[in-house]
Amino acid sequence: MPSEKLSERLLAHNLITPEQATQINAQQNKDRFPVKTEILFLLFTGVFLFCGGAGLIVYKNINSLSHLAILSGILLLTGLCFYYAHKNLPPFSWQKTSSDKPIADHALLCGNMLAGIFIAYTQNQYAVFGPYNDLATLSASMIYFFFAYRYDHQGVLSLAIAALCAFIGFSISPYGIFRNHILPAGTLAYYAIATGTALLLWRTYTIKQGFKSHFRFTFENFALHIIAIAGIANLLRPFWYPALICLVAAFLFYYRLTSGNRSLQMFTFLLIYIYITATVLVGKFVSTLDLDRSAIYLSPVYFALLIYSFIRNIKTFKNSGV
Repeated sequence: MPSEKLSERLLAHNLITPEQATQINAQQNKDRFPVKTEILFLLFTGVFLFCGGAGLIVYKNINSLSHLAILSGILLLTGLCFYYAHKNLPPFSWQKTSSDKPIADHALLCGNMLAGIFIAYTQNQYAVFGPYNDLATLSASMIYFFFAYRYDHQGVLSLAIAALCAFIGFSISPYGIFRNHILPAGTLAYYAIATGTALLLWRTYTIKQGFKSHFRFTFENFALHIIAIAGIANLLRPFWYPALICLVAAFLFYYRLTSGNRSLQMFTFLLIYIYITATVLVGKFVSTLDLDRSAIYLSPVYFALLIYSFIRNIKTFKNSGV
């Protein structure tokens, strides 16, 4: 190694002692701590902060700057991001491609986020799509899908799926979850379930055709959350039987899926959604028997059993190599 050669040369000229040469070699031969993940995280955070800051600047100066100047600035930054990404990312392929330039990957992500800001701002000020604001969201989703497949970027693919959910009206917030305001209407929940099912069908088609089949995990994860959250939200409504059927079918599908792909993350979320569904159903059953006081006394035991079952299933999954 270069460090060993240098220490040998220093030792040959009597500039260091043999003990010092040994210590230098031992220090240089230690495993280096990788910081690639931390750097990528900082880049990812920087992209979101930059786009958030750009949006905040536009909001704060919307009255002092002309709309054309704001749009021109956003469009210029978007074009620079896409140009840099195009120059440094590998050419298109239906198979998985890898890039050794993470800055180009994050430039592509930044460009897509700025493109979404540009579309939203244009629609808000000039009503390019008329009164149909949803079409602006759909167009942004289509752009994200194009760039995700063109440059093999799963982060942009996540943006595309999120924009598609926004197009159908599926939105979630922490406040909405606790207040049961996840969806404004029961019918919209089934639109969300249909969207999740469509993502799974597209995932199956791409796997069979060999079209970016490594995107399957992104589609599977999004579909699980979309179907489960929409289905559980509809369990709390009067006509909840169709939602239960959809949930059972989804849970069976994902149990079989996790048995093959060994995804601990997906299995963990699957268990969480199953236990939430079971808790809602138990609550409905108890409410029909007028056992509210007994339910209060037995609830600690019930939740203790859930925690024990959850931990046991996770350990079994990890140890059995499912």
